[in-house]
Amino acid sequence: MFWYGTPMRITEIAIRAVRGIRSDIRLELNGKSALITGDNGTGKSALVAGILWALQGRDPPTAEAAYSSESSFRRHVLEPVGAPQVSIRFSTGDTITASVAGINGSPRSTAYRDACVQANPVLRRTQLVEFLNDRPSDRFRYFETFLDLSRADEIRESIESQSKEIGQ
Repeated sequence: MFWYGTPMRITEIAIRAVRGIRSDIRLELNGKSALITGDNGTGKSALVAGILWALQGRDPPTAEAAYSSESSFRRHVLEPVGAPQVSIRFSTGDTITASVAGINGSPRSTAYRDACVQANPVLRRTQLVEFLNDRPSDRFRYFETFLDLSRADEIRESIESQSKEIGQ
């Protein structure tokens, strides 16, 4: 996303007490896209849940007593009710912080969050496969927003140039 010509890229995500994540973890993206893989039970869904909470307000951890309901597992059950927190830092220096008190951020990060609510930039594997199968004409445009395709463009242009030379 751009804010008056300045790209806002996520540089760091910090999560604490969300689902299976108990202690603080930090994921340094430095503005790059991320593909998260791993064995069952390694925290992939917890990481996604934290990101979706901060960027879209989805499924926030509950204040219900631990083990009292399915929703009580949206926070780490061994941590206090007020412990869950997700902080996302951007290349502009802005942050979004989600805690049980609410989601806070600067006007720029709030605008970024509003755009995330509209665009849904976080896809699980099944959602990505469904998107790619159902809308093949949009594939390149979708990936272009997340990937630096300049090298692919250079290769394409080189092939086109060589094809023209051979054809002459």
